[in-house]
Amino acid sequence: MRAWILALAFAAPALADTVICKDGRKIEGRILEDTEHGVKLEVRHGSVTIPRHQIRSVERGATSEEVYRERSARIAPGDVKAMLDLARWCDEQKLRKEATAEYQRVIAADPENEKARTALGHVRHEGVWMTFEDSARAKGLVEFGGQWMPPEQARVKQALKEQKELEQAIAERVRDSFRKLSSADIEARARARELLDGIPADYKYLPILENLENRSADVRAYCVGALGPFDRPEAMAKLARRVLLDESAVIRDAATEMLRTWNRPDTWIQIQKGLQSDSAAVRIRAAQALVVFPNEGAAEALISALAKAGQPRGGFSVERRDPDPRYAGGANLTPEARKALEDAGKLPSGGMNPLGSPDDDAKKEALEKELTAYGRALEACTGLSHGRNLDAWRDWWLRKHAASSGGGAQPADPEPVAPK
Repeated sequence: MRAWILALAFAAPALADTVICKDGRKIEGRILEDTEHGVKLEVRHGSVTIPRHQIRSVERGATSEEVYRERSARIAPGDVKAMLDLARWCDEQKLRKEATAEYQRVIAADPENEKARTALGHVRHEGVWMTFEDSARAKGLVEFGGQWMPPEQARVKQALKEQKELEQAIAERVRDSFRKLSSADIEARARARELLDGIPADYKYLPILENLENRSADVRAYCVGALGPFDRPEAMAKLARRVLLDESAVIRDAATEMLRTWNRPDTWIQIQKGLQSDSAAVRIRAAQALVVFPNEGAAEALISALAKAGQPRGGFSVERRDPDPRYAGGANLTPEARKALEDAGKLPSGGMNPLGSPDDDAKKEALEKELTAYGRALEACTGLSHGRNLDAWRDWWLRKHAASSGGGAQPADPEPVAPK
């Protein structure tokens, strides 16, 4: 409440009626009501009521506007000094309209008065006083965006403005077309694709990158194909993510083919990141892609992945450690104990895990697939033929690392050590 009253008070001109509050504040305005409950003041931007219990005293007087009108009426025609004094007083009281009127009266009486001309923003041009705008026009300048400038500069700015507006309109059309690409309406998707194909490539680049993560496979597929002209690092990184993470094999293949077309020497760096995934499927895709984009620099990560194959990832273990025989499948029980638990209903017949057990054959098949992928990728990246032989790959890596660091030849039978 107090902050609001103060804001109104400071927004008002110096006013004659003054309410002096008990906390020392002075609020000026024209009194509209003075009752036992409080005083209502009219201020420049509205009115405010001060409760009676906050008021120490009330002083009445004329408003600044009333003082101005009285003083202005007393000035004799041609009294330039009095007019200037009153104009400056109006400036102090923030009576802008009244100050302007007084400066104009000065100019009417004394056209060459520099103080009044300067206060009104007038300037001299070729010995003649005129407004700033008129002087700019006299110099051949034109106004554009609130600034005065040579016509050729204004034309450039106008062209840039129109270009920006055009780009914004095209960007909105592109966004709308991408939204329609995921429509259930086949005709709407076809029209959207046709519209996008007709838009210059540079206008589509950023929307394409954004929509590579779109939920719609149709949209992602379009984006992969549309990235052809954009052989750029950020586009390569986005496509590598599609190779590793996309659930659609068609999109993964298309992204791989696009990367192959670009043939960037650093593609493998983005691909090998997938070897650190908690998902076996992503790790296998990374290894398979490294066959397409081989580089010896990926060997260390591949050897590490080969060493970890089959081990739990992300801190999750597939093995239960619950001592309850119901969750151990009764594997460590004597036949008599197992039979007793089955009869009591605490162990399913045959010792099956009631929560379900992993399919060992499927696990073995998945592990074989993963190991094979790592072996093939290592062979592609190094030109060697150690297959899935972890010890052979470790030995090769250690010897190569020692040689490159100047450590000399390794011992004949080094103890296998996992790469760092």
